[in-house]
Amino acid sequence: MTTQNTNGSINYIETKAQIKYNGSGSFVTLYDGKETDTIIQQQGIVKTYTVTANKPMDFGGQYNYNSAWSTLRTSTSSPTLVWALVNGDACPSRVPDYNAPSLEYFLRNYLDSSNKVRIGPMDVIVFMELTHTDTSNVGYDQQDCVLLISFRTS
Repeated sequence: MTTQNTNGSINYIETKAQIKYNGSGSFVTLYDGKETDTIIQQQGIVKTYTVTANKPMDFGGQYNYNSAWSTLRTSTSSPTLVWALVNGDACPSRVPDYNAPSLEYFLRNYLDSSNKVRIGPMDVIVFMELTHTDTSNVGYDQQDCVLLISFRTS
């Protein structure tokens, strides 16, 4: 996640993606870091968890600003601030603030020429808006945290 400083430079904000699964009462962290973290850029798998088929999953996210974590936004919260895309879904198109790239830009390797998601049958793209709840605000860009989740059978 990023914000723009008064001098026009970009400030990278720590974000945290979480999952609650298999009927658990609490969230477990999948990812915690900044867009500039080299470990995230260098490895393909961030975390591996064992989950059970046909059990509910809830994804969530937060950002850390001035040493304080924001409200946890989850896929079961209202208004909807966490979404999922599967193979064949259309990518939402929003023009983000601060001249930042759109969600389409980040997902371009997973989209076909008609802007439809092209991922595996057991994959899901989870994307989150962590800062704004007003859909008319230019900061509501739906890309504060984006994950590609891959499920595998054992």
